[in-house]
Amino acid sequence: MTETRVNHTASFAPNAIAVLESLRESDKLRTGRRLFETVLLPRVTQTGFVASYYSIASRTEFFAALADVQSAAAAGQRPVLHLESHGGENGIELSNGESVTWAELAGPLEGINRLSRMNLLVFLAACDGFNIVRSLHPTRRSPAWAIIGPTSSVSPLELQEATEAFYSALMTTESLRTALNGLNGTDEISRWRHRIQWAETMFCTVFKAYIDQAGGPTHIQQRVTMIQRTAKQQLRSQPLPVSRRALERHLSDHPARFSDTRTRFLMLDLFPENARRFNMTFESCMRTRQTSRDAI
Repeated sequence: MTETRVNHTASFAPNAIAVLESLRESDKLRTGRRLFETVLLPRVTQTGFVASYYSIASRTEFFAALADVQSAAAAGQRPVLHLESHGGENGIELSNGESVTWAELAGPLEGINRLSRMNLLVFLAACDGFNIVRSLHPTRRSPAWAIIGPTSSVSPLELQEATEAFYSALMTTESLRTALNGLNGTDEISRWRHRIQWAETMFCTVFKAYIDQAGGPTHIQQRVTMIQRTAKQQLRSQPLPVSRRALERHLSDHPARFSDTRTRFLMLDLFPENARRFNMTFESCMRTRQTSRDAI
């Protein structure tokens, strides 16, 4: 791991950049190392941010690097995490051929995001990176404040040029929107090949999937039966504290479940001062229902 310091400020208040790279031996361009050396290092004379680079070969090294970033977050860093690897439907591929599923990646990211007080920005410089959203559940914590990634396959050279433009603009202008325009070479969002997905958008997507899969009458009745069976085993001869009808009403109250799980997913129970950053309501989430599948 190589580490140095660069200056950086932005509205989402990060104070560190960690570049994790795990590419194949056949990959000629080491885009992560080049990003670190040509964009971050030239700003070493500007104080402020800690910038780190990890060259990773195996699962052991990958999770050790994430643990290192998490330890740094526990010590006060709020990082931007930049991951360079090959991605697929189920996860990322590492240099030695091992893989890490999106669900396995989401777990450590949750911890880093919590320690950075819901300020983690993740740049997944990997194909199919947004498939990480499919591994999430509305009752868990968000793995990031926001995730950036390509919407389609891009060449290593295109990725190199785009990410260098992104970080150069981000550090120079302190504007995330300007950096995203630089990343995509245009300010027309409809033409963006890399996009950003916010935590509340991720939550809306997984909450609607939850309703589709487990929020219908049949599924709710099955869940109530399971809850009552478990309660009877625990209480034995004692009466159940809640009626079946009350449980069904509780589970069928989607707006209330939205509010409860939104609070947890966005960590508002831990950091209520962040409430002004998130404006999505149950009604606005449901209005995007027809296009939600396309979002990821």
